[in-house]
Amino acid sequence: MVVHTSGLTFTSVEFEGDWLGAPSRFSLDQFHEGHTDDEVELYLRSYRDIALAYLDGSPEVVRSGRFGFPAVMLETTEGPVTFRRSVAADVGSLLRLRRRSGAARPRR
Repeated sequence: MVVHTSGLTFTSVEFEGDWLGAPSRFSLDQFHEGHTDDEVELYLRSYRDIALAYLDGSPEVVRSGRFGFPAVMLETTEGPVTFRRSVAADVGSLLRLRRRSGAARPRR
């Protein structure tokens, strides 16, 4: 589990997992432009709590959204937190599904 921050506008916590037969990177992103230092500190503390919950429990793979993309839900002391894959990973999944179904064949 890794926490990234620009120091000014966002923080992100992410981890990689090999669920559903394919490795994926899941993340939880917070944009905080205009937030106070105290508010940003709260985000970072919540990420610490998320990391501890991740180590103490086992993340649950769930399907989310209209297309059923995989997401990972983690139960924390503050309630459930859902990590999602990047939009690029989800679009890649859609394109692979389309190719497998034959929908990408050119018309004659």
